[in-house]
Amino acid sequence: MDELTLAVLGLAVTIVVQIAGLAYWLGRKFAVIEERFGEVDRRLGEVDKRFEEVNRRLEGLERRFGKVDERFEGLEQSLRDEVRRALSVVASTATAMNGLIVDFLALKGLVTREERDFLRRQLESMASRMALNPITREELEFIRKVFSKPEEEITIEELDKVLEILKRWFLESGREEAYKMYLYAYMFRASLYYERLRKERGPET
Repeated sequence: MDELTLAVLGLAVTIVVQIAGLAYWLGRKFAVIEERFGEVDRRLGEVDKRFEEVNRRLEGLERRFGKVDERFEGLEQSLRDEVRRALSVVASTATAMNGLIVDFLALKGLVTREERDFLRRQLESMASRMALNPITREELEFIRKVFSKPEEEITIEELDKVLEILKRWFLESGREEAYKMYLYAYMFRASLYYERLRKERGPET
């Protein structure tokens, strides 16, 4: 075997040894890398479990807050109902007191025909600007029709129905113009009623 062959064989053996050493080294490195990846996976698994626990706790908090919101909504509704009832009592009391005063003035004949004409014109004008809600179209047309007629053609029954509509409008909306119309209509009705009553009774002896 000549020297060239021996040199080639020696080089080949050296390469094989180096390759084997490199493969062993790479194998160790890959093993370490796999171990580290496994550790990372375990840690990620623990993180996932912690996030799941956090999510469960958050869901529990959301349910609790939902119950709190429901309680607050119930409390808010109760307060609104109480305020609505209190305002209704105040409004009813105010209309009753003003009605008593108006009845007294009308009974004494202190509201003249000219003043009733003024009230009727005002009511007719205000009725032309009334909104439908909560009054229906039929009720609105009825009010307009009543106050567009001459005084002699207006009946007390019609005025009673007008007052019923206007009072409901005021109690449900609390609007100032509704209360104003109610008072005007009440004064017109009271004055007309007591004047007609005096005429039916005739002159006092």
